[in-house]
Amino acid sequence: MEFRQVLAWLRSKDELVEVDRDSFTSYVKRYDGQKCVLERDEVEVRRVANAILSREELIELLKLRDVADLHHKIAWAIRNPSPLREISQSASEEVSENGVSFLNVPDFQGKRYVTAGVFIASDGKRLNSSFHRMLYLGNDKFAVRVVPRHLYRMLEEAKQRREKLNVAVVIGGPLEFLIASSSSPPFGVFELEVANSLSGGSIAYKKSPEHGIPYPADSEILLEGYIDPEELAPEGPFFDVLHTFDTVRAQPVFTVEKGYHRKDALFHVIWPGGVEHQMLMGLPKEAKIREAVENVVPEVRDVYLTPGGGTWVHAAISVSKQRDGDPKNVIMAAFGAHPSLKHVIVVDEDVDVRDPVSLEWALATRFRADRGLMIITSASGSTLDPSAGVDGETVKVGVDATAPIRERDRFKRADVS
Repeated sequence: MEFRQVLAWLRSKDELVEVDRDSFTSYVKRYDGQKCVLERDEVEVRRVANAILSREELIELLKLRDVADLHHKIAWAIRNPSPLREISQSASEEVSENGVSFLNVPDFQGKRYVTAGVFIASDGKRLNSSFHRMLYLGNDKFAVRVVPRHLYRMLEEAKQRREKLNVAVVIGGPLEFLIASSSSPPFGVFELEVANSLSGGSIAYKKSPEHGIPYPADSEILLEGYIDPEELAPEGPFFDVLHTFDTVRAQPVFTVEKGYHRKDALFHVIWPGGVEHQMLMGLPKEAKIREAVENVVPEVRDVYLTPGGGTWVHAAISVSKQRDGDPKNVIMAAFGAHPSLKHVIVVDEDVDVRDPVSLEWALATRFRADRGLMIITSASGSTLDPSAGVDGETVKVGVDATAPIRERDRFKRADVS
């Protein structure tokens, strides 16, 4: 589904508001998780934020049944990337620009950031697509936050070859492309092909004019250029999904050689730490966790990365266990599926993991530390966690808050309604 089609759908549901340019950022924050915010039709390139409001809306947009179906669809698409169809023309290239002056890059506490840029990198053999925030340095250059994953590896290999890495940056791509570019499939699997599977084969691609990099046709904005692994600039501080400030680091610099956009382009902005940010980061990880957990227990009711944990470091999982040792296997599977997890709580199928009161009740009545607590020291976690050490080293905790199988009657919740 094209990005502008998502906006049209939100408008039809009265979940889109248009605001003046000067008040855009304040309204994005005010309507976080409630309404999509779009700049009024005063400029050719309009900023828009809060395009993804909830899991339930994604389920409706993707024509799925429920959260479990959404998780399964994402996990299936990662395992089954679909070859793409190439086209020769794209609305994304209706207007050609020599730089990025056409972008009204938003200011976040004194720093101008592009927060919804998806980098598509090519080393001549492999293609990789992933989100990376971009600090505007001026002169068509951006400092790019690159964590040690796939783009980082491609940059390290380019550095060894003493080469620059050619990239295309898409802003406002199809919905499925946004989800897939957050999913981190195995290195060498192209996320655009994952997106094509998510869409049922409806995504076509075009090769970018300068470097011939495949990108989703009819995206809103396309930037072409290169990252020089030897050129670094300070990036940060920047507040992230945990609502804490990520530290200042020397990061690679992306130089824009050419810009392209639709005549009436939509400039996608993600509010840092907001619901849309959490959905795009966390949802594909929920899918991976569910897939891993379903390999160790036969029935998984729900998997939820909680908002208080930034939809990133805290997981609540409800299962129908068959043996009292199952929850510990579930905890280990979850940590393996999503290494950034810090705390995992496992509960019985009668506990609603999306209700914090229900979770706390399970902790109060079914958890006993001498038999249900797992502590894993010196583990790799999330670099976003300010309590973590060098390179995200941390202590992980798993909590088995399930009732003993032979004593289940004693742990039933009374219906007092």
